[in-house]
Amino acid sequence: MVFRLIYSSKSSEGVGESDFRAIAMFSALNNLARGVTGLLLTHNDEIMQVLEGEESEVRALYNTIEKDKRHHSVKVIAEREVEKTEFANWSMGYRPLETPIDMDIFFALSRESLGDVIAENSELQSAAENFAEKSGLS
Repeated sequence: MVFRLIYSSKSSEGVGESDFRAIAMFSALNNLARGVTGLLLTHNDEIMQVLEGEESEVRALYNTIEKDKRHHSVKVIAEREVEKTEFANWSMGYRPLETPIDMDIFFALSRESLGDVIAENSELQSAAENFAEKSGLS
């Protein structure tokens, strides 16, 4: 079992894509040592992130993230044990999203299996295929 925590937040004034890229690169290095994997997604000023790993490590990391002044309105969307990581190959993936539907796909991770949610919605199927192709997941 793997612990998964998903949160959302809003970027602070003046924080943009170059900052998110730097955060993702720094996080990727730090997360390797912690055994944490995840994905950081942004759309305009919206931030969403999945963190997966040992529960104590994920919670400690989230406590640090929550205090970061580069964002605000930090809110846990979901936290639970899952069978396996969705991001085993990424200590921290990063993707700026082009459309709000991409955020809907990300929110689907906070419910049941992403595949099950997408299978039930043709609009999400098309967006998921496009998202996977652009993210190198396909």
